[in-house]
Amino acid sequence: RTLVVAGHAAGEAAEELARAGGWPLAAEISSGSHFGPNLVVSFRELLAREGFGDRVERVIVYGHPTLTREVPLLVGREDVEAIVVGSTGGEDYDPRHRVTARPAAVRVVGAPADPADARRWLGTWVQASRAILDEATAAESAPLLPSGTTP
Repeated sequence: RTLVVAGHAAGEAAEELARAGGWPLAAEISSGSHFGPNLVVSFRELLAREGFGDRVERVIVYGHPTLTREVPLLVGREDVEAIVVGSTGGEDYDPRHRVTARPAAVRVVGAPADPADARRWLGTWVQASRAILDEATAAESAPLLPSGTTP
């Protein structure tokens, strides 16, 4: 169960890898990868939610994540394989000294062992993210009434 994270200045490679692997993409706005069918806009909320962040087995990081506490916690977990791709500019990204590999690039080889499970993994993240966004939109569009009045 892989999650691709695109931090600041990650570039398009993170989106390309997420799409090629069929993996969810947690991309910061400043990443250059904040697009595509695998984008999980509400990744912060989902990383903290049971059944999402706790099920990640591998995280592949591009760029330098700066906007959340959840990503460094994920990268630092002992049960997660943490891979940081390419240079993150300046200091190497390794917030809890748990990064297992620092390749210059990563590519997907072969197909998943269980394609249906891989589709469910991605679909669960994308659908849950959309549901969070829909809830937020509905809350913002609800009419504001002064107290003591009825609609």
